[in-house]
Amino acid sequence: MVNIAVLVKQVPASQSVKMDKNGMLVREGDLIVNPDDLAALESALRIKEIYGGQITTVSMGPPQAKDALLEAKAMGADKGILISDPKLKGSDTWVTTKVLAACLKRFGPFDLIFAGVEAIDGNTAHVPYQVSQAMKIPLITQFHALKIEHNRLIANRIKGHESQQTQTALPVILTANKQTNRPRYYDLQRIKHAFDASVETIDLQQLGIDENDAGVKGSPTQVLKISQIVRKRENKRLEGTDKEMGNQLIELLTRNNLLKT
Repeated sequence: MVNIAVLVKQVPASQSVKMDKNGMLVREGDLIVNPDDLAALESALRIKEIYGGQITTVSMGPPQAKDALLEAKAMGADKGILISDPKLKGSDTWVTTKVLAACLKRFGPFDLIFAGVEAIDGNTAHVPYQVSQAMKIPLITQFHALKIEHNRLIANRIKGHESQQTQTALPVILTANKQTNRPRYYDLQRIKHAFDASVETIDLQQLGIDENDAGVKGSPTQVLKISQIVRKRENKRLEGTDKEMGNQLIELLTRNNLLKT
């Protein structure tokens, strides 16, 4: 039996990402489970199918992030824990790490902690590494096969152009993305069970974290400027003989540093 945790984040769909005037993400509108986190959950479910155990999903976010945990239950997770507190608004990855680590320690110990490689709303890919450091447990990335033997995890992972086998004592953190697997579809019975179930919600006080160490006040990372990148393309029509147009094309590519002569 393996005790497993999966870190799950609710994020705006790529086309729905908006920022407020203070540079904070607006978590409204079309919200989804972060794609890499679904791959992490799928990896956890496959381990459970082989070795048995329980899967606890953990998310930090506003009250509506509960939907992400219900979706995880519909996939097969056993329990959901939502860390939600207005004082967490504006938290950077440093604060997120402290909060998640505190929650994992409170509800653990866990043998395996799965996480997505990165979230599509921030793309920092910091949190799994920082949680590994905060909890003093190893981290394995880019795995494609896992096996547990005698309280040790054996992982086959990609390293550059090679396949590497590594092993470590439990507990361990593992990160997954869309290259790791293909998340399963929801079972109708599980969907019904998920929405009949409850999600446990906790706040900063229950984790023993001071409000001055959370949110914008506790975050060393500060957003200084937000700007929208507008991509512009210039259409260029070439005229003349084949040779003349060829020379024009070479000159154009060279001038724009797209071709070296």
